[in-house]
Amino acid sequence: MNVEVKPVGDANNEILQKISSNVDAILTFCTSEVELRNFALKFQFEQAAEKAAYNTGESADGLLHMKHVLQRMIDLALSVAKSILSRTLESSSKASDKGDEERQQSFFHSSSVEDFAEGTENWLETGAHLSYLSVELLCFSLITHKKLCKSLQNYMLEKNIVEYLSSALSISRDHEIGYFQEGYRTEHMRLIANLSFSNPEVSSSIVRNDVLIRSILSGTKIDEENPGMAEWAEFAIRNLCGSSQEAQEAIRNMTPLGLSKESEKMLSGKVKCDFTESGKVKMSTFTQK
Repeated sequence: MNVEVKPVGDANNEILQKISSNVDAILTFCTSEVELRNFALKFQFEQAAEKAAYNTGESADGLLHMKHVLQRMIDLALSVAKSILSRTLESSSKASDKGDEERQQSFFHSSSVEDFAEGTENWLETGAHLSYLSVELLCFSLITHKKLCKSLQNYMLEKNIVEYLSSALSISRDHEIGYFQEGYRTEHMRLIANLSFSNPEVSSSIVRNDVLIRSILSGTKIDEENPGMAEWAEFAIRNLCGSSQEAQEAIRNMTPLGLSKESEKMLSGKVKCDFTESGKVKMSTFTQK
């Protein structure tokens, strides 16, 4: 099924083409797998119904039509992303019970849809690719048209996007490497940056989630598995603080617990770091004897 979103007004045509490509790929993967097939069928049925109504003139508002199409795409992408995350957590739990460590041995970049049985290499590869495509689609949907951005941000909020992001970014590094492809955290951080842009309600909801805000703040460090994540984390923090006074206060009042292991290793023997009662970092050089 080739899905197209017709440009309306100032819509970003390049992004619309990427969205269509993503949706087609997601539907192809989903229709080959039992647990995900219903998401694809629901999308295709609703899409066909509204397309027919639009073509017959029953729904003449082009911008409203685009909004409905993008909302359905958001439903599809979020449902798939949640399902993939849930099944990897379940698989990891089962593998842990069996003492199976093989799940941590590969990076996944294949797009094969064959042999999608749980635990197989193709199951893992396809899940990793589907997760990436889905989160990328969520990012794209927010930048298709300026007039639709805020309503789509709010729509994602209604669909519990904050809870999904919190769960997605709280997985361990071993789990991330074992089940998802490179750039997993970068795409999620990009989604947060787009989601919080000029939207006080969404920004406040994000900072009220302690797990998520800690993930955003810790995302400002360089991560070899997630190129560009630090920059997107900085954009996210800027957007959160720029649109919400509550976000500014929440971040300002957070107190550091200590240095990360990576920072401790990097500064070991070179600089001594302490924290004041107010949470400010105090750095000093070691005195040579």
